[in-house]
Amino acid sequence: MATSTASAGKLGASMASETDVGVLLAKTDRNAGVKGVTAFIVHPKKYPGWNAQPVPMLGLSKSMRTNVLFLDDFVVPVEDHLGEEGEGFKIVIRALQPGRVTIAGNALGVARACFEEAVRYANERELCGQAIGRFQMIQSDIAEMATAIENSRALVYKAAICMDNGLPSNRIAAMAKYHASQTAKMCADKAVHIFGGYGLAEEYPVSYYRAYSDMFFTGEGSANVQKIVIAEDALDYKIAECHHGRRGLREIRKDDVGAELAKAWRRGAGTARALAAQSACASASMNSRVRIIRTAS
Repeated sequence: MATSTASAGKLGASMASETDVGVLLAKTDRNAGVKGVTAFIVHPKKYPGWNAQPVPMLGLSKSMRTNVLFLDDFVVPVEDHLGEEGEGFKIVIRALQPGRVTIAGNALGVARACFEEAVRYANERELCGQAIGRFQMIQSDIAEMATAIENSRALVYKAAICMDNGLPSNRIAAMAKYHASQTAKMCADKAVHIFGGYGLAEEYPVSYYRAYSDMFFTGEGSANVQKIVIAEDALDYKIAECHHGRRGLREIRKDDVGAELAKAWRRGAGTARALAAQSACASASMNSRVRIIRTAS
C-alpha cells in the first residue's frame, strides 16, 4: 500500500479527538490552484501523527467538542482519495450546501426555544399587579421574535426543498443560514432582556442559548461569507451555483422553479421534514437541561 505523510494544523476541528474516520484536503499540485486540491479518507486512530487537543469554547463545549488539530507526519494512504485527484475543492463546496442548511435548521430551533421561554416567562412574571407580557415594550420584542422566526423558517424550508429536488440551492442556502443565524442571536438577546437579571443565571436555559447562538455565525462559513455569496450572485459577479452544475436561480424561469417547489411541498420533501424534527429538538443533545422544543407549526 502506497502512503504519504502530511504535516499541518487547524483550529476549530470539530470532534477531531473522537472521530474514527475523517476527510483530509491536501495540495497534490501546488501549481494548479484550487484544481490541485485532493480529498483523502483518513483514519486518525489507525495511523500515528494525528494529535487533537480539545479547546473549551463558550457555548459549544456542552454540545460539540472543538479541537486544535496538529498533523505531524500523519500517514495518508494514497489510494484512499475521495473522488478524482484535483476534485477536493469541488467536493468541499458541495458539502457546504447541506451543512449550511443543517446549521440554519439548528439556528431556527434555538430561536424558537428562546421565543417559547420568553413567552412563558412574560406570562408568569408579574410586576405592578400584572404579567410583564402586558407591557407594550415586551410585546414589541415578542412580535419581532415571532416575525423573524417565521421568515427564517420559510427560507430554511425553501432551501431544503430546493436541495432535495436538485434545484439550484447554494444562494438560498446562504440566505437561510445568514438569516436564521441572525434570528437566533436576536431572539437569544431579546429573551435575556425579557428575563432581566435572571437571563444571566445559569439555572435558566436562555443564558446558555445566548452563548450557543454565536456559533451559528462561524460554522460552515461566516455571516460575511454568506453575504458575499448572496451579493456576488445578485450582482452577476459570480454565480452561486457554479459548483452545482447549473446556472443561478435568476437564470431559470420563475414559473418552472415555482412549479417544482409546489410539487415538492405536496410530496413533503424529506429534508424539510427532517429539518422540522431537527429544529424541534432545539439542539436538545447539547445540554441535558435543555428540554425538547416544538418548532413545526
